Formats: sequence, C-alpha cells, structure tokens
Amino acid sequence: MEVKVGESTSVDESLWRYMSLDKLINLLETNQLYFTALESYNESDPFEGYMPDVAAKAYAEIFGSEVSELKKAYESLKQIDATQNNPKLDDLRDGIEKLSSLMQLAFHKISKGITVNCWHSNRVESEAMWKLYSDGGKGIAVKTSVQRLHSALKDQVFGKKIQIGKVKYLDFSDTNLTPKCWRAFKILCQANF
Repeated sequence: MEVKVGESTSVDESLWRYMSLDKLINLLETNQLYFTALESYNESDPFEGYMPDVAAKAYAEIFGSEVSELKKAYESLKQIDATQNNPKLDDLRDGIEKLSSLMQLAFHKISKGITVNCWHSNRVESEAMWKLYSDGGKGIAVKTSVQRLHSALKDQVFGKKIQIGKVKYLDFSDTNLTPKCWRAFKILCQANF
C-alpha cells in the first residue's frame, strides 16, 4: 500500500481520534481503521468534499480539451461533407457524445470513491472533540502521531492509496481561489477503478 504524508503536515504532529466505545471495540477486533465515504457527510455538511467552480473548470480544461478538439474536427468535417449523408460522420458524433458521457461518469466515480478517516491535530486534548464524538461522555481518545499512523497504515494490505494531510477549509465564493487551492486534505483512501 502506498501511504503519502502531504506537505500540509509534519510527521511529528500529534493526532487524536475521539470515538465511542463501540468504535473502539470495532477497531480492536478488526485491527483496521474504518474509512467513511466522503459523500456520506453531505447530509450534515453539504460542502464536505464539494468541488469549487475553479477546480471544476480546471478538470474540464484538462479532460475536456480532447472532447472540444473532437467536436471542432467533427464540425469541420460536417461542413466539408454537408451535401452528403455520411454514416461515418454520424458515428464520429455518437463517439464524441459517448466520450463526453464517459468522462462525466469517471469524474463522478472518482468523487464517490474517496473515503476518509478523520483525526484531530492538536498537542493537547480538546473538550469540543470529546463532546462531539464521545457518545454522551462515554468514549475514548486515541493519541498518536502522523509518523506512527503512517507506519501503521503502510503495513496494512488494502491495495489502496492513502494520503495523510490537513483539512483545508475554503470560501467557495472567493474569486482568488486557484485549482491548486482545492485538494482533499484529509486522510484519503482512493478507490481503485
């Protein structure tokens, strides 16, 4: 398994995972961290994992340029052969539409395939985290470091890629956002397609 520590964090950084006793028991029994589908957080936070317009435009530029070039070529060929009914032109048009649909499906699968396991980065415990995640005061906090988490994950056999990094909160209405600003800075486990 490939485990990458992103530039946004330090290997010496302290991490906390606050959880109910049920989740602790599951962790001890399975000896595995549970990665939640990012889209499952949409109910509590509709912007969780949301792609800002600037990132969607960058995605469209990268992957949509081929479709745009094919559409231009199709239009040119159609004008040249405007007087004839050419089935090959119809096949080309259908292929371009299919390619466009496949690219949209691929983007959808990528965004649906992201799973997360969230930790709190702090040198000391957090009362707010205890209240949010300890199931009415009946919970536990596990403390580790980025380095220890990295070591534990790289020894697992998931067949996935994991990235450890910090969450970066963005103001999606900020006109100064660039495509580089948009990244999923949580611990990511990307599904293989």
